[in-house]
Amino acid sequence: MMMYCIRISLFSQESGCKYVIKGRVLDSSHGSPLTHVEVEIIGQKNKRSNTDAEGQFIIDGLCAGQIELHISHEQCEHIHLHFQLLHDTSVTIVLKHIEQEFEGAKLSVKGEKQDKLSTISAKQLESRKGSSIASLMLDIGGVSLLKSGSNVSKPIVNGLHSNRVIIINNGIRQEGQNWGMEHAPEIDAFLANEIELLKGAESLRYASDGIGGVVLVKPSSIFRETAGLLRGELNIVGATNGRMGVISGFAGNKLSDKFPLYWRIQGTIKQGGNVKTPDYYLANTGVNEANYSANLAYKFKRLKTELFYSHFENKIGIFSGSHIGNLSDLQKAMNSDRPLISSGFTYDIKRPYQFVTHQLLKIKNDYLVNAQNSIEFIFSYQNNHRQEFDLLRSATAYAGPSFDYYIHTYMGDVVWVHNDFHRLSFKAGVFGMRQSNAYTGRFFIPGFYQKGLAAYFTANKSIGKMQYEAGIRYDIKQLEAYLWERSVLRINTLHFNNFTYVLQAYRQLGTRSKLGFLHSTSWRPPAPNELYANGLHQGLASIEIGDSSLRPERSFNQSLTYSLQKKSSSIEIEAYYQYINGFINLVPSLIPQLTIRGAFPVFKYEQNNAEIYGLNLMVKQDFKKYFFSKTTANILFGHNISNKHPLSQMPPLSGKTSLGFDNKKMSIQFTFQYTATQYRYVAGSDYKTPPKGYYLMGLELAFPFKIKRQDFKFNLSVSNLSNTRYRDYLNRFRYFADEQGFNLTARLIIPIHIQTNT
Repeated sequence: MMMYCIRISLFSQESGCKYVIKGRVLDSSHGSPLTHVEVEIIGQKNKRSNTDAEGQFIIDGLCAGQIELHISHEQCEHIHLHFQLLHDTSVTIVLKHIEQEFEGAKLSVKGEKQDKLSTISAKQLESRKGSSIASLMLDIGGVSLLKSGSNVSKPIVNGLHSNRVIIINNGIRQEGQNWGMEHAPEIDAFLANEIELLKGAESLRYASDGIGGVVLVKPSSIFRETAGLLRGELNIVGATNGRMGVISGFAGNKLSDKFPLYWRIQGTIKQGGNVKTPDYYLANTGVNEANYSANLAYKFKRLKTELFYSHFENKIGIFSGSHIGNLSDLQKAMNSDRPLISSGFTYDIKRPYQFVTHQLLKIKNDYLVNAQNSIEFIFSYQNNHRQEFDLLRSATAYAGPSFDYYIHTYMGDVVWVHNDFHRLSFKAGVFGMRQSNAYTGRFFIPGFYQKGLAAYFTANKSIGKMQYEAGIRYDIKQLEAYLWERSVLRINTLHFNNFTYVLQAYRQLGTRSKLGFLHSTSWRPPAPNELYANGLHQGLASIEIGDSSLRPERSFNQSLTYSLQKKSSSIEIEAYYQYINGFINLVPSLIPQLTIRGAFPVFKYEQNNAEIYGLNLMVKQDFKKYFFSKTTANILFGHNISNKHPLSQMPPLSGKTSLGFDNKKMSIQFTFQYTATQYRYVAGSDYKTPPKGYYLMGLELAFPFKIKRQDFKFNLSVSNLSNTRYRDYLNRFRYFADEQGFNLTARLIIPIHIQTNT
């Protein structure tokens, strides 16, 4: 529960509307002054102030009478103080950081955070630095990875992935060529300070098609930078498998309190070579990555404005053993325990490979109308360029990219936020999007234009021990696809419109436990690749065939959550059931195809009614003072109602248990992970039967240290400690090779704090 204390003293002055309220706002955790706290007299125009570097504020020209003082800070709960103003008044307010904050289907915690099924904190992310952005999401309940080899992955949320899981990068919906299973999110993982999964009403602000959920990748707010202090961090990461090395860092500052211009720059360089399984190297599996970003912001009275730009660039080798020259060799490769192509270690990336760049520009203005109301204006532009380079089958073959796609996305969002702190709070907004996609070279999907317009409203209200949330959104979408048929251009124009809603309620069962229920319906039009794909998907080493007759999906979702937080233990359970009318799935056609580029398995899109249901569980227990255990489990069932068969490519049962020691000076934990065989499988429905289940062991060690006056953090982790040989059902390249073997990763984190005061 939010706690604050107030000390009021009075001093005399002449009567009339010349009274003064002045005061100081302090942080309860260490008594330091809080800057940029908004203090306003409700109902009196222009009677407001912001705290300075000493946490002090002053409001003058006040008349005697009843006063309602509103105090707000971005990291603390907004509070109201009511008192009778009879004299000049001095106020000391001590604010405590928020301990619990409900938003959508998540429970996030400021400061020292409890582990949650739907949230990954900055502390948890430290032990994953150097991993891909999708790998960082694995600690979220119900999340597994859809992989294409060793370096490409994207999140699966409760059995759903790709266009059904919307990723919000720094407040902007991530857009690119994200329809393919191997099209990983183009986001620098070092930008993430917190990752959250939304499934409730708050998610409707971002999307109607997030049937699987909406994932927020949130950087640290630039408005946390302070004057007189250059703050930053340097990360150095090295890994034995692939001999990967990463250097990443950022630095930021606020110029001064008189000129509140905030700035931050960031960059990452990453290089890795061929990945090794327990028995052999995987040819051409290196990766190169170079990213940078810049952030500027300015705060002027009630207006906060922010400019953000990021550039992501990577080159990923595609496993050479997946590109086979003829049908007999393809069959031999799938039946072999080892790839037909052998390799040693190298950093060289040869054909086939992908080269991808992604640029994001964001402009955001946040205007505080008064204590209860604010308006946000957000504009963004994204440019995504993907090139894929096939193997050269002859000396005269074209040496340029065989697959060259450009996608441009413009988005605009206007949001009205109303915070009526003791009654009803809501958000209302409109959203618009325009997207164009063009290509040169080999056909896979056509060029197209997409347009969208949406309006949404979300609200929440607390009554006693109950908290209610609701949201509704209406979308209008249009797709124009440009198709060439026998040298004749044909334009297919498709129109879609529908609504989405979410109803959610939480019941506080006591001071330590709560029960929540969610009911929602959402929809998603078929994506361009699902409708029109026809050709080699080089990154997956497969041929995909779309179906232009596909109709939109409609999902009905119910979930029940229970959480219990005690001093030394916690438990969180989520049970869910989702019915999807018109579920679109990519399934094997079982007839490989020989092309001039080689022999490849064929997959096609089909549509059926389906149901997905399961259970996500997390239990944590502290023993004595420093020892703990943590167990998570994900159980999922997918069923094709139309043909009464199990759905293909559904995650098998999995679980993980960690045993550890943490005394704040050092932490160490052993991890045991189990993934079962996917037994819900129709014999003969895939090119290869699901691989056997497997156990993996891991180890993590972390401790801070200091050299002279400089702080350091060191983290050491080992994955696949026993060098187990296994294949993952959710990795498309399981047809050809084993997973990565033993890998030791070392991370050195160097915080930077340089006083710039003269």
